[in-house]
Amino acid sequence: MSESEEWAKATTESAKLATTVVDKMSNVSGFIVKYVDEPLSVLVGKWVDNKKFDRWENRLKIQDKVNAELRERGCKNIRMISPKLGIPLLDNALLEDDDDLREIWCKLIANSLDPNFNKEIRSAFIDILKELTSLDAKILKYIYENHPDKNNLHKIDDYNKNKVNTDNIIKKVNVQESDVYVSLFNLKRVQCIWNYDSFSKNEATKTATYLFNRGTNYTLTPLGCSLVEACIK
Repeated sequence: MSESEEWAKATTESAKLATTVVDKMSNVSGFIVKYVDEPLSVLVGKWVDNKKFDRWENRLKIQDKVNAELRERGCKNIRMISPKLGIPLLDNALLEDDDDLREIWCKLIANSLDPNFNKEIRSAFIDILKELTSLDAKILKYIYENHPDKNNLHKIDDYNKNKVNTDNIIKKVNVQESDVYVSLFNLKRVQCIWNYDSFSKNEATKTATYLFNRGTNYTLTPLGCSLVEACIK
């Protein structure tokens, strides 16, 4: 197919998608036109074109980064990723517009392709990464790196050794204290960290404890630890 034919095909596909979106949004078009100067179909067409370009640009960045990562490891052969894992992994990576988070997606893709990476890559990692901000990832990595005993991260009995204080997290990430608490709550919501002070108490009080105070201790869950090892470490 010639370059002109490819361009014509892409333009036709964009037009079809724009028409579909316009049809879906017909019920709200009256609301939108109150605040914009251009017809809805023009706006949607621009949005589609921009998204196509963003995904194309992201694809190049991800491809270059993953290839560089594999070359650095000396990985000459790759293993195939199953469609169940590979399709949502690549789809979500292409949508990422944060540079720090894109790095994490690239590492997860590289580890999925690397036959020497012997830890399990779970579909759950994709769902969790979709829910994280770059601050969440930074805090999660900090908690992992500051565990005193990394050889026993997955052992529940050793969690009394592997806890990180909120005060230290706040000093490390250097953002507003309230933002740190929001990130900690989100990391707890996606089951990546536990509040150690509630974890160490009996079951009745543990489930009711959601306090995020200065001096509170946190530790990674086994799921959070596996996520870090798969794409953040």
